[in-house]
Amino acid sequence: MEYVMAFLGLAVFAVVALVAGWLGDKLGERMKNREHMVTVEQVNEILRGSYDEYGVSKWWNRPRQALGDRTPLMAWMDEDFDAVLELAQWLTDGGAT
Repeated sequence: MEYVMAFLGLAVFAVVALVAGWLGDKLGERMKNREHMVTVEQVNEILRGSYDEYGVSKWWNRPRQALGDRTPLMAWMDEDFDAVLELAQWLTDGGAT
């Protein structure tokens, strides 16, 4: 039984290592293709120049024509990070809400 448990532990470790390697590769590819990573906090910080916390929260859930009638949250989930960032910057540069 001790050998079976050791084998199972090794198998689980191998799977975890493979998944971690795959995820690391995906993140590495994404980082290579981007000059910088945009974070939600960066977008929120930009929005705080025009909105209070409640307004920032609402902003993420309002459909926008600039995002193809998606909400910024939907665009974010589609990994359209730059479009969300550009929309937030446009807003604080004097664009319409």
